[in-house]
Amino acid sequence: MITASNRNLYELVKQDKFREDLFFRLDVVNIELPSLRELGEDIIQIAQNFIRHFNLEFHKSIQGLTDPACIKLKNYTW
Repeated sequence: MITASNRNLYELVKQDKFREDLFFRLDVVNIELPSLRELGEDIIQIAQNFIRHFNLEFHKSIQGLTDPACIKLKNYTW
């Protein structure tokens, strides 16, 4: 089972706001991923990867992102 949360479940367990038994069943392998707002410059590469992927999937030929689009992605408050 794969689960995700935007909250710190360990802290919620300590506050008795999340079931401890459920937490320890779910917390077998913990993979922490940074939020989009923490990625900085990487957000452009992620967007370009999506463009390449969907170009192949939908037989498109979108060339990439314009400079204004890159600036908007970098400045967006994810």
